Amino acid sequence: MNLKVHQLLLSVVFVLAVRFATSYEIPDIIPKSGVYDEDWIKNMLYQLEQSKKTKHLQKATRKVSNGIQLENCGGAMAPIVVDELTVSPYPIPYKGEVTVTVKATLKQDLTNNIRIEMVTEKRQFGTWMKIDCKGYLGSCTFDDVCPMLSKLATCPAELQDQAGCKCPFAKGVYEVNRSKVKMNLQRYAIGNYRSTVRIIENGNQLACFKVLFCVGSS
Repeated sequence: MNLKVHQLLLSVVFVLAVRFATSYEIPDIIPKSGVYDEDWIKNMLYQLEQSKKTKHLQKATRKVSNGIQLENCGGAMAPIVVDELTVSPYPIPYKGEVTVTVKATLKQDLTNNIRIEMVTEKRQFGTWMKIDCKGYLGSCTFDDVCPMLSKLATCPAELQDQAGCKCPFAKGVYEVNRSKVKMNLQRYAIGNYRSTVRIIENGNQLACFKVLFCVGSS
């Protein structure tokens, strides 16, 4: 083995160690030919660099605001993206009034047959445990949200000025700024939670986002 190949091989070993320590995805390290030649080493370094870039893009979809962690699991190109979510005070009290700010971008019109699937889990004993649906909270599925929206007792003023709380929704940026919401989460014990929400229209997923949050005392 010449000096150049030896140096490249050492570089691969070093990069593999770093990537493993930082949880980057590692490609298959066994060459099909069984020979660790210079071309294989260069290809390995390229794959590792691409893995690093992919991981960086995945992290870029996560936003942490006021303690709440938001991730658009549908990707930046999804038809609906949640840009901002803040709740104050934080941790979220299980009972009382909170101030909520939400900003979302709709890249296409929403008409009807809108389905929302929500899975909520609590962190217990080192793992995530699913919470059953009860009173519109927990892991619930809403097959057609349009009739539900029309029955809301109150609609945030910002939405009234834009589209109101009714279908259809035209594409654009929607924002609810510092809206007061009364909380009643008494069935939720104090702790850390994760909710995954998917918005589906006529069988097509338009949005997916995850919210990690903490519930505290009132």
